[in-house]
Amino acid sequence: MKIVIVGGGASGLVCALASKSNHPDYQITVIDKNNKLGKKLRATGNGKCNMFNLSSIEGKYSDVNKAKELFKEITIKDLNKFFTDHNIATTNFGDYVYPYSESANMLTDTLIKEGIKLGIRYVKDTLAIDYKDNVLITDNGKYPFDKLVIATGLGSSPKLGGDATFVSRLNRHGYRVKTPYPCNCPIITEESTKEVNGLRRKVNMKLISNGKKYFDEDGEIIFKKDGLSGIVTYNASHAYMSNGLINGELHIDFLPGVNKVNKLDKYFVSEIANYLKKFSNPKKVIYHIKGFYGAEDSVASIGGVDFSNVNSSFKSKRENNVYIIGEALNQIGVCGGFNLMWAFSTALKVSRDI
Repeated sequence: MKIVIVGGGASGLVCALASKSNHPDYQITVIDKNNKLGKKLRATGNGKCNMFNLSSIEGKYSDVNKAKELFKEITIKDLNKFFTDHNIATTNFGDYVYPYSESANMLTDTLIKEGIKLGIRYVKDTLAIDYKDNVLITDNGKYPFDKLVIATGLGSSPKLGGDATFVSRLNRHGYRVKTPYPCNCPIITEESTKEVNGLRRKVNMKLISNGKKYFDEDGEIIFKKDGLSGIVTYNASHAYMSNGLINGELHIDFLPGVNKVNKLDKYFVSEIANYLKKFSNPKKVIYHIKGFYGAEDSVASIGGVDFSNVNSSFKSKRENNVYIIGEALNQIGVCGGFNLMWAFSTALKVSRDI
């Protein structure tokens, strides 16, 4: 059995290793366009790799019902067992699960080394273009397959290899593909933030649109020259796009847990204290959303292959020998390990079916 996996990222590497472990006689080849496997995976979680999350998934995915369906079968226990069985111990800080090494590089390298031991073939610097008659066509030759797993990402973080080209071409094969666009990204605000560019602050952030609250979370913001960044901001952008909003405000409490505010200099560095004096109430600073940063600054994209094209095992309903997993599907989670959890879990699910 020849298995070809397009994409050497989080879902592709795990699918290859799990499939080979389940079926030692399979010939498994991973095709990746980059000169280094797992480039985006190596950078995730600021290099520490937040692998998955133990908290409730309510409100954490663009299609939470599909996520619930998957996680009933592929549990946290299953994920931990897979990584432990392949020499990657895990640890958690609250609900956040990391490799015990706290190294995304170590995790990625170990997945590859374990795969090499089992005989998986990794082909780098090779761009997958299309497939026809059970043959993957690349810019570096043709690769026949019995089963094809599409594990490419979308367009976020192009410097780390993000590319939506292959997924976008799947409409040629009759798939319904939602055009990918950046999500989980910094927000451009109408209000100026230039004078505090680069500074950080832990806050409470709410997303309000037409008087309705869509998001409420504590976290750290990072001021940019024209807006806000940081994980809490990424998650607010996720809520904005997942709900299809067309306008919105960020209501920020710069002093969560502090009821009576007197001198700002008691709580903030001078630059932030002086900046907040422009606002009437540091516990309710309102920023109006002007726009969003692009793919180069986003950590994930929304869009991809619609779930109507695959069954519960992520096998194509159109082509009997094709599977689609990870970010290639129209699913996106908030920051905090949810996107990797989806990628790893879809990979394990397919490895059981393939």
